[in-house]
Amino acid sequence: MSIIGTLRELSSSGKNYKAWEDNNKQNEYKRKELLKTKQFSPESIESARRKAEMLVDNISIMDQRSETFSQDIEAAIQVSSLFAILPTLTLGPLALMKHINKCPKVVQKVVSSLPVPILGTLMGTLSSLPFVSLELILQKKASRVGRYMAQRDDLKNPANFAVLSEVQKVRVNNIAQNMSDDKVNEKLKRGNFIDGLKNLFRFPANYGAYKKHLKESEREENELKKNFVKLVPNEALCKAQRDKKLIMNLANKIDMKSQEYSENVEFATNTILIGGFIPSGMAGALMFGVSRLIPGLKQKFLTSMSLSVLTSLVVEFGLLLSSLGLIKNAAQLGRFVAKKEILNNPENYLEIRDEELKNIPDKNLNGGNDNKKGVKGKIKLIKTLFKDYFEYKKYNKEQLKKDLKYKEALNQIKLTPEQEKEAKQLQKNTFRVFDKTDSYSEEFAEDVESLQGYSTPLFTLAPLFTPIAAAKFKASPKVAKVVDFSGFIASLLGIFGLDAFITKKQIQATKIAHMKADKELNDPRLFVDYSSLNVN
Repeated sequence: MSIIGTLRELSSSGKNYKAWEDNNKQNEYKRKELLKTKQFSPESIESARRKAEMLVDNISIMDQRSETFSQDIEAAIQVSSLFAILPTLTLGPLALMKHINKCPKVVQKVVSSLPVPILGTLMGTLSSLPFVSLELILQKKASRVGRYMAQRDDLKNPANFAVLSEVQKVRVNNIAQNMSDDKVNEKLKRGNFIDGLKNLFRFPANYGAYKKHLKESEREENELKKNFVKLVPNEALCKAQRDKKLIMNLANKIDMKSQEYSENVEFATNTILIGGFIPSGMAGALMFGVSRLIPGLKQKFLTSMSLSVLTSLVVEFGLLLSSLGLIKNAAQLGRFVAKKEILNNPENYLEIRDEELKNIPDKNLNGGNDNKKGVKGKIKLIKTLFKDYFEYKKYNKEQLKKDLKYKEALNQIKLTPEQEKEAKQLQKNTFRVFDKTDSYSEEFAEDVESLQGYSTPLFTLAPLFTPIAAAKFKASPKVAKVVDFSGFIASLLGIFGLDAFITKKQIQATKIAHMKADKELNDPRLFVDYSSLNVN
């Protein structure tokens, strides 16, 4: 689908999504109300919690592999593009000026009005567009290939989807505690340009395997639908419905929280950087005043100005560094917070049948104050983001390696036949949900993101044409400076505005992808293990 077609589809699906989302909110409210009176045994609560925790961990593994693989591909292409852009940036203007007399008159006029550095920037930006196209095309596929690779490699063993007994958990923990760090150090390594190049070269083979996997999944789904005519025992159908609702609920909550944090981090960093001009300006003004009082300085005014500007830049740079961790880890941070919220609220994972919710009346959920609105709400939001970020960093430092060792130790555990059968079916159902959601996610979210990739270079070119406008209207030097500065500001505002627009559209696209996947997988018979049933 084209970018314009995607935006139209998102617009037309908005009302349907609103109704779907309102229904989900009502059910979530009813579940909370029902749990105030409905009693569960401590054993059933703990069992349900462990199953949810296991699924959340596996979902996070798929998301992390998808994200890392996609970023590696992106980094490899971006660095490689420099080898094409830099020669164009430096030698392009010289070559063009040498052969300018062979160009059409309109080109000669434009080129002659541009300074060589601006001309080089223009040519460098234009030469980067083919690489931008390649990056966007591969990124759309890389995120899905990365998730498939997690299914194929990291989560291949059904033990990852088994709800273990206490005895088995103790054994896995003992194995993990005695495991060397070498087993998991590779998974803790951060990607680099070399890893990106390796993944780029391996991409065709991995993409081919992924397409083969999709065909096999489609064949399996068609085979499943042939069983729809069979009379499935109510117990098996209820189990399938329970697994389907749990997987889709967890996947939706994690994805939405990841997207929400991306949006919130964007707001926080923009606030920090733009708002940072105030403290950096105050620091610069203070340094200017102090330096003017220092006796014996030569060229006192210029020295004072230099110290003032340097102080402002140091303050602004410090604010930028303080937000880089948030920017880099926004999606992971969202998943980390989502896991905590899911496991802290039993209504997210305890089994509640739809019939039990019918006796609870609907509630108007549109009222109430939004704690994210207003100045106080925004300040509170930024404080919460940094609090979550430092908690996430602490987890990475103290607990992440232990969790990775635990997942590795699962490969050495022996499941009972019943556990293995249950685990394999849960594994299939989880992968089915993500394959279906990913198909819509690629169609919508990645198409929206590609709009940013193509548009941002065009905004960066805006200031390059202001000298032409100033020259055409024969502006005075002072007016020309104002025009040039206006072009620069317009470029910045355009990029910020586009970024905000794309982020909101991506969140909308992700939501609609989940809605469409949920509706397509609505029939619980798609989640039944027919191989273990004796039905006609």
